[in-house]
Amino acid sequence: MDILVRPLVSSYKTSWQVLIGRHRVTFRNEKEATEFVAALEKRLSAEHVLPQTALRNLAAG
Repeated sequence: MDILVRPLVSSYKTSWQVLIGRHRVTFRNEKEATEFVAALEKRLSAEHVLPQTALRNLAAG
């Protein structure tokens, strides 16, 4: 998954944007943006267990 953090500069302020594929999330500052990315990457890399009911449904076809 491509994740990019970039500044957004307007005539009166700078905000930060996180791009996740085609999705964009805007933050007030760089710290908030990078903390969001760190939390997202941690959740994405975490182990995920498929519940037993889902495994049975897959096996049943």
